[in-house]
Amino acid sequence: MAPVLHRMKQGTPLSRAFISLAVGSVVLAAVTMVSRPAAPSFSQQSGEPGIERVLVPGEELVYKVSYLFNLGEIRTKVLEQHRDNGQLRYKLAAYIKSYPLVPYRVRSTMESSVDSLYRSCWYQSKELDGGEWKYIRYTYGNGGRSVAVKIWRGGETLVDTVLQTKGDFQDGLSLLFFARGVVHRRGTVSAPTLAGSMEGTTHLNLTGETARVQIDAVGYPVKVLRLDGRADFIGFFGLTGGFEGWFSNDDASIPITAKLHVIIGSVSVELQEWKRPGWNPPKW
Repeated sequence: MAPVLHRMKQGTPLSRAFISLAVGSVVLAAVTMVSRPAAPSFSQQSGEPGIERVLVPGEELVYKVSYLFNLGEIRTKVLEQHRDNGQLRYKLAAYIKSYPLVPYRVRSTMESSVDSLYRSCWYQSKELDGGEWKYIRYTYGNGGRSVAVKIWRGGETLVDTVLQTKGDFQDGLSLLFFARGVVHRRGTVSAPTLAGSMEGTTHLNLTGETARVQIDAVGYPVKVLRLDGRADFIGFFGLTGGFEGWFSNDDASIPITAKLHVIIGSVSVELQEWKRPGWNPPKW
């Protein structure tokens, strides 16, 4: 039987504030620079679930974002698993929209390809900007030591450049799934993050702290792992500074709820619908 899309008891809403989460995140516009640290260790560690248990093709998650009231929704998908020149890749997507009553209309789509260690291999986004679609594309080359960045709106090219790199980058979408991949670890990770055509850093503090949270989508406390962190840049919808995330304490490591700092203040993000074969939020 095909898996059903589970719905929360109450309505639906969110805003473009989330995905830079996870955390994530996200498609980034302006950046406050910090010096780039050495690239983090992406190798899988003992005791954490492999990527094939975290990312399941067909997974679909819907989140509401709220600040005083519901702003909109974010829908993330694991589209497919495939091979590129023999290398395993996962194609991911996120779709963000604001609700009609929100004064500032938000429409955005992000797609990313990551390898078996959650490293960004390709990225493209589009967002509605003044009635036109604005695009950002990252294409990696030279064995990952360079990345071509192109940003355009309509027929106008805004940025067309090649960045020389010393390590792996996360984009605004892959960062969310990278956090899912490492949340079972202990310690800190500093992940170089591309923000528009600039470089920033996302710091993750992997606390190993277990907790229980209550969300509207289920009638029982959910068993979670907590992490916190800091974005040393100004990103999508003004994401910057500190954030907290609570992920399902199981192999799926699905973001359950989060608190993010954006221009307007602190916004809340909460899982409200999901589709993943055999999965429900783990009970405390």
